[in-house]
Order: sequence, then C-alpha cells, then structure tokens
Amino acid sequence: MPAIRVVVADSARAEIFEMDSTHAPLRKLATLANPHAARHERDIGADAPGRVVNRHGGVQHTLAPRQQLKKQATEKFARLLAERITSETQRAEGGVMLVIAPRFLAQVQSFLSPATKRCIVGEVRRNLLESHRLDLQRRVEAGLAARH
Repeated sequence: MPAIRVVVADSARAEIFEMDSTHAPLRKLATLANPHAARHERDIGADAPGRVVNRHGGVQHTLAPRQQLKKQATEKFARLLAERITSETQRAEGGVMLVIAPRFLAQVQSFLSPATKRCIVGEVRRNLLESHRLDLQRRVEAGLAARH
C-alpha cells in the first residue's frame, strides 16, 4: 500500500505525519503553527476603531466596524493549511487523512479544491492534537478501516 499522509490540526497548530501502510506507525514530518492563536485580540492589532462626536457634542459614532483580528488570523491559518494539504495530496500516493477539530475542519474544507477533496481518504472530526500518539494511531487506523 502506498504511503498515507495524516494531517492532525486545530486552529493553533498542525502536525503532518506519514504512514507506510494502514497499520504502520506514524512518523512526524512537519509542524505548522498559528502565531496568533494564543494571543488576545487586543495584542494582535489596533484597539477599537476611532470615534466621532456629532456637532451637538453628545453622541459618539464609530468610524468603522470593529475588526475581528483573531478570526482573520484563524482564517489565514486555515487557508495556509489548505494549501499544505493540497501539496501533501500531490506527494502522497495513498492519499491524505484529516484529523481536525470540527469547527476548524469546516474552515479548512472551504479552501480546498474539488480535486484535493477527492484525494482525502478519510476524516476524523476530533481535536486529537494533544492526545497520546497511540490513541491518535488507533483513531487514524479506525478512520481508514471505515473508509475501505
């Protein structure tokens, strides 16, 4: 069986593994990190938008809507991860298995092309990034077995 790539991720970090066969041990290939995931939104960019006082001196209005900088950073990381998944599908003859936290998986999938989606051999909708390697191995094997 050709090698399978396994992408394990949440909105803060992603790890990419390789398996030589369905029951082979996972070998870590790379780690990607979202540098803004652990930071508070006020530390990522500017604070609240500027304000204007009307001519009567009373009511203040914001000049622009408040930006959601942390949400934008997570979206940027999802796009980066989708690009990496696309490149991994081109390298892995056996396809790519995704093990991604459910909400983040939906974001990542929105950036995947239909051709890349066809190369995905399975999905586990769980955040297993911090789990023990043996538990991750079992979940990946179960996901691959359910697919075949």
